[in-house]
Amino acid sequence: MEKSFVREIWRKATKLSSLKTISGEVTILGDKSISHRCIILGSLAEGESSFENILISGDTAATIDAEVSDLVDNAYKRATKALEDNRSVLNELAEMLIEKETVDSEDLQELLIKREVKVAEYI
Repeated sequence: MEKSFVREIWRKATKLSSLKTISGEVTILGDKSISHRCIILGSLAEGESSFENILISGDTAATIDAEVSDLVDNAYKRATKALEDNRSVLNELAEMLIEKETVDSEDLQELLIKREVKVAEYI
């Protein structure tokens, strides 16, 4: 019975694939396997996914850990790239601090505008 349910959901989802956004709320009975699938689908979806009353098992905990690890890794890569891309701006800021000991907000803003600081893209 479960396979036919999944096939029906898949059939409907592929029909809806041309839509840009799908939103809604689903209420299901508690089941660790279904909770795990919801977490996997949520991690594959674009945008924000939220869940309530997820039943935690070894599989769901491992999936959540992997997703959080990916988020942290991507944030680290993004921060590192932003620092590397703006190395010359950071060097100039360091020189200003050595020279003046302090940099006020106007000086910092002027530096950032003048040097066209590059913002890191999401990975």
